[in-house]
Amino acid sequence: MTPPVVDAAWVAGGVLTATGDLVSGLSVEAATERLTAALEPGGAPVGWTPPDPAEVTRLESVLVEAWTAVATGLAAATATWDAPVVRLRVPDRETLTALGRASPPGPPVVAHVTLHAPRLAWRWPVRVGVAAD
Repeated sequence: MTPPVVDAAWVAGGVLTATGDLVSGLSVEAATERLTAALEPGGAPVGWTPPDPAEVTRLESVLVEAWTAVATGLAAATATWDAPVVRLRVPDRETLTALGRASPPGPPVVAHVTLHAPRLAWRWPVRVGVAAD
């Protein structure tokens, strides 16, 4: 699945899809309010689900305007010693691939893959693996 040209609309559409708020007729004010609530600074990573490309295309200007407003607020709210980031939670590698290398304006987007281990066991030395495309 290839994201639309405008990364801001793709990322915002995925957040609103995950929360069930990406609906036809969505206003800029409503989209901004819902994105602001979902992307609370310092909160846990918010879910991201690949949005319907047709819906993102229809609402592109609304999503871009809402994302720009929210990203500006996030950058101001988290202007501390660390750089602000937008943390998104994805369930698997396929969804991570759908999010792709989206780089909307504002804080960088960082995706977290949700993994549930059946049990946790420590062994030394600890080895870390990184999934790559």
